[in-house]
Amino acid sequence: MVLDFPFADINYFHCLKIIEILKETEANTKNIFGSYRSQRMKDWQEIIHLYEKDNVYLAEAAQMLIRNVNYEVPSLKKQIAKCEQIQVVSLISNVYKITKAELHSLSLRPVVSFLQIKKNIFIYKL
Repeated sequence: MVLDFPFADINYFHCLKIIEILKETEANTKNIFGSYRSQRMKDWQEIIHLYEKDNVYLAEAAQMLIRNVNYEVPSLKKQIAKCEQIQVVSLISNVYKITKAELHSLSLRPVVSFLQIKKNIFIYKL
């Protein structure tokens, strides 16, 4: 039977973060020997101890790495390729627009004058 509750995805690294937060919030609950009197802190420290007891956290970390290598990295590569393609298309479009505008504004005058000269030469030959 799988329990369905919102904290089902908590792993070893989440537990470490929770303990770091509790160290800040429960700092005034330390006794003379340096251990915490807070039951919350004791419970989370026990969870970390159980993770580290048989090196279960290593297996969980390995599983996360495998998942990232098999699924997340290829997905990110596809997203990067798609973004690069969009950028290239956008750059080509911008270059085309600029080139077209430059040709229209700069090159149109010489072309027109060249055509007029050519027309005049053709008429002169006749």
